[in-house]
Amino acid sequence: MQPGDPVYIYHTGKERRIVGIAEVTSFPYVSPAGDETLIRIAARQELVQAVTLTSIKNSGLFRDWDLVRLPRLSVVPVSESQWEWVMEMGTMEARKP
Repeated sequence: MQPGDPVYIYHTGKERRIVGIAEVTSFPYVSPAGDETLIRIAARQELVQAVTLTSIKNSGLFRDWDLVRLPRLSVVPVSESQWEWVMEMGTMEARKP
């Protein structure tokens, strides 16, 4: 990831839903403890309607997406078609900001 890249804001736990868009504001850097790589992000826009993991799974379109396949994760790539579908489901424009 690099500064300017758009990213989803995803709530985990019981919610499991995409709720908004943020923007990467820093290059990756190592935490002060040296045990993880971090980035900084800034919230940019809330989705009009949250897009649940259940609706993503039920669409049947993204069985290979790590968000669907893996039980625990923090960062996953998002293809253009995945981005457009989620944005449409969130009732926003389908293009990346």
